[in-house]
Parts: sequence; structure tokens; C-alpha cells
Amino acid sequence: MALNQMEISISFSGELSDAHEIDFYDVSQALIGFQRSLELPVGPVLTRETYEYVLFTSRGDMPLDAEGRVSSYNMNTFKGRFFLNEEQRPIPFELASNTRDARSVRIITDSLAANAQNYGAGMIKCQAFREFSRTGRLKRLLIVEVLG
Repeated sequence: MALNQMEISISFSGELSDAHEIDFYDVSQALIGFQRSLELPVGPVLTRETYEYVLFTSRGDMPLDAEGRVSSYNMNTFKGRFFLNEEQRPIPFELASNTRDARSVRIITDSLAANAQNYGAGMIKCQAFREFSRTGRLKRLLIVEVLG
């Protein structure tokens, strides 16, 4: 028998079994209590490199210019993704607490709306601290000023 197959044998006795009148409900009731354990992978295996990527973050000394467009934004958490032109990929960002004013949020959401309606539109500039992994890969932006 293959490892991914299982064979179950159920025996019944009594009048119903003699008359061949056992239905599916009877069979399912017989299986109550039968348990098996099934191991399913739910995502990629975490390697040492993955662990180090998550564990280690270094932040630049000074905020730098960042130009791109907002591709997602959550107004409850002030977090989102910013398609950074120089990286040519979306980078997670968070608005610093001093940048969570109405003007900055409006510029962020206007960029998101423009980008959603016309891919590539909605370019903005901001000042942000860059956070890097141990290998130097850009992990996140902490936006301290939205320039428009």
C-alpha cells in the first residue's frame, strides 16, 4: 500500500447487515471517533537567512529623498507600500507620528487614487529614513516628510 493511501475495513453485525440495509449514515457514525493527524505546510520554510532578515534592521543616519507612487495605504495604521523608482519595487512604509497630519495623508491618498486609476500616475516625493536588512536590502521606509 502506498504511503498516501489508507485502507479502512468496517464490520457490521445484526439484522440490518444480514439484510444488506446499511446506509451511508450508519457508516459515517461508525467512523466517529476515528482520528488521524495530517501535517500540511502553510508557507515557506524559514531559513537562517529569513530569520536574520526579520531580526536585524539598521536605519540610515539621515532621511533621504524618495520618489515614487503609493500602491497601497491603510488609514488606520498609517502604513502602506510605496513603489520606489530607484528600487523598481514596492517598499513597505509608515508615516512617522509627526507626518500624520491632514495635508500629508491627503497627498498619500491622492497618489494612491491616481495610481489606481492610471498605473504609473501619482508620483510624489518625500523624505524618509531607510531601513535595511543585514545584507543591505531595503526593508522599509519611515516617512518623516511628504513633499508632494
